Amino acid sequence: MRDTSLMQQALGLTPPWTVSRTDFDPEAQRLDIQIDFVPGSRFACPSCGAADCPAHDTERMSWRHLNFFQHQAYLNARVPRVRCEHCGVRKIGVPWARPGSGFTLLFEAMVMTMVRAMPVKAVARMVGEHDTRLWRVVHHYVDQARENTDAAGVTDLAIDETAAGRGQDYITLFVDIEQARVLFATEGKDAQTVAAFAEDFTAHGGDPAATAEVCIDMSAAFIKGVAEHLPQAEITFDKFHAVKLINRAYQLRLAFQDLYDQPSPEAAADHLKRWYFWATHSRLQPIIDAAHTVKRHWDGILRWFHSNIANGLIEGINSLVQAAKAKARGYRSKRNLIAMVYLIAGKLDLRLPA
Repeated sequence: MRDTSLMQQALGLTPPWTVSRTDFDPEAQRLDIQIDFVPGSRFACPSCGAADCPAHDTERMSWRHLNFFQHQAYLNARVPRVRCEHCGVRKIGVPWARPGSGFTLLFEAMVMTMVRAMPVKAVARMVGEHDTRLWRVVHHYVDQARENTDAAGVTDLAIDETAAGRGQDYITLFVDIEQARVLFATEGKDAQTVAAFAEDFTAHGGDPAATAEVCIDMSAAFIKGVAEHLPQAEITFDKFHAVKLINRAYQLRLAFQDLYDQPSPEAAADHLKRWYFWATHSRLQPIIDAAHTVKRHWDGILRWFHSNIANGLIEGINSLVQAAKAKARGYRSKRNLIAMVYLIAGKLDLRLPA
């Protein structure tokens, strides 16, 4: 079997595409596979789909492919523009790469598999590409997968922020509690993040008005955002954040933690009343202040006995995100970080080529 026939079969090329020759440069350790089409071939119009369009002219293009043993391999082809009776002159796509990419579909599939397990910079070093080019691939597949995300039927949410960088630099995560997946991530940690979520949620088949339960910390911004944009949702204040308020006095903290061991909502309300009286008469100003904070968020704290939801799930996701960020030694932009959040915890169907 000639090397061109072997490459033709290995690449899975079908007429009118054919491998015309292969060139190997041992000094550059590079294999170039030249692809052409049979003279007189006809193509479908990429705009209207009309068949039997003749080639108008061609443009030489190149795509990085999977390595040939340890050598970099490239596909090179004359890509025609066709003349369509209805649409005029249009450039066609090729079956081995997506439009606008300098990589083949199989190379991109390999990259996307790798970036789920290691930092993009590390993948870039391994494959010999600049990480900026690989980030473009990541964003394409993440954005494409998010377009197909189905949020219909989601009623219970957890909302929390996670650090995006040093200082007051955050992104906010919105998690579907039932399916343990990040539905949406956005810059900031104010009430507008909830507005942005509601808009995105609606665009993906969700119904903000049907949201029944939301677990948040005691952030005034989140409380305001939920009230305005998820108006039917009952708020549960995350019990871990509630307990953190009382960490300065050990016995009072233990007594507060006992709240979550009460056998019924009624018993919990009685327990919290007794605790509140004790805390406000403790003569410890920080504890008195914490008790007043508890009073302001009374209903949301006791809501836990009806919803039984907490942000433990989202805290676990935050830990994964921060671990990935530390391993990557940070990201150039919050957009890159958000893309990694979706890859790590979005349960996206990337529909990678096989």
